[in-house]
Amino acid sequence: ASLNITGLTKTTQVILSNVVPASDGTILTSRISQNNGSSWITSGYRYDLQWARDNANTAQNSGSGGSAGSATYIRMGLLTGNAGGENESLTYTIYSPANTSKHTTMTFQCSIIESDSDSLCVSVTGSAYYQGATSAIDGLQFLYTTGNISADYVVLELN
Repeated sequence: ASLNITGLTKTTQVILSNVVPASDGTILTSRISQNNGSSWITSGYRYDLQWARDNANTAQNSGSGGSAGSATYIRMGLLTGNAGGENESLTYTIYSPANTSKHTTMTFQCSIIESDSDSLCVSVTGSAYYQGATSAIDGLQFLYTTGNISADYVVLELN
């Protein structure tokens, strides 16, 4: 149901491509772990995302969204479909996850392709952190709000 990456100790970048949900019309999210994936934290996230949409049939639009620290996950996009060529790709970086004196921050950039009749292309950028205890973060989970995830990915340890 999710893509779990554990054993984090250094700044890490995860590149996901051809990400597709099993359920149509769902949102890609992430969560962290402080016990190497034995459990995933489900509250206390703060995030901000900015998005722009190019729609061939209507005017372009953009917006932003965020959370005041009560979110159960970090939201990284808009609704994603699973038909035809619909998919998304993203680069996600988690900075200094082993740091215990400051909050660990994350950034992401996502491209969503909706190949439905509106030919939507959505660009999303954002940042986030967990506002709970400043314990080391050693796990990262990617999941959709409903259904399973399918993706190609690579994990790069940066320092």
